[in-house]
Amino acid sequence: MPPDERPPVVGRVPTAHQEHAATIRDEAQNLLEFLEKHKNKSLPNHYSLKFIASVLKFFQSDVTNPDHSELLNAIQVATATQQAMQQDLSIVKSRIDNIASQRMSDAPSSTKSPRSWAQVVAACGEPPLSYETETSSTPAAPVISPIAEREITIKINDAMMAEAFRNLQPAALKERVNTILRESNTPTLINICIPAAKRLESGDIRIHTATRADAEVLKHHYERWIPMFGNAARVITHTYGVRVDSVPTSSINLDSPQSIQAEW
Repeated sequence: MPPDERPPVVGRVPTAHQEHAATIRDEAQNLLEFLEKHKNKSLPNHYSLKFIASVLKFFQSDVTNPDHSELLNAIQVATATQQAMQQDLSIVKSRIDNIASQRMSDAPSSTKSPRSWAQVVAACGEPPLSYETETSSTPAAPVISPIAEREITIKINDAMMAEAFRNLQPAALKERVNTILRESNTPTLINICIPAAKRLESGDIRIHTATRADAEVLKHHYERWIPMFGNAARVITHTYGVRVDSVPTSSINLDSPQSIQAEW
């Protein structure tokens, strides 16, 4: 069959939607020209089926593609939501600034210079303990100062929590700790007030209680408030070594710590 008597190629389905539409238009034009030129010839069935299948596939994909107006509406809704969130954040920030300014204006003025963190800690302490000394050939055990007895160091192992506390001033950090204690819903903790707190260079937090009894209560019920500083947070426990003189090591089983603990 001569090339000019062959029906045009139909049924091509390009991947791109717009290209598919242009292909259907060109194939339809070629079919019309072929039928006009060869009026006495009929188009084979498989050509018609290919062309119809291509058209159907085009309309199926056109139905599944979202309308441009729907996409525009979705973008407008997302933009409006973002603007509303920014306005809400601005309102909250403004209210916080107003409360902070009001508290500062309500605070009594003083010509004295503000006290340092160490002065605050020392001022709220208890009277120092009196220690009785005895003459002994063995070195005296280390004496723990009253301030150290009221001191609690919190190890922050959560990077996000460490970042949250990074820019807090001592006064704001103290209020944050007191809020955590009040919200612990533990009767023995809600009445404890922390007079001083600060962030160490290591990123850990050191707080001071008003009394030694408060410090012991916080250490005893640490599981009620420590998780608020991060899941991996913990209270650092200080340990002290003890030296014992004039004890023969031959009488001690150094390979069995349990037996040493039982004897001593």
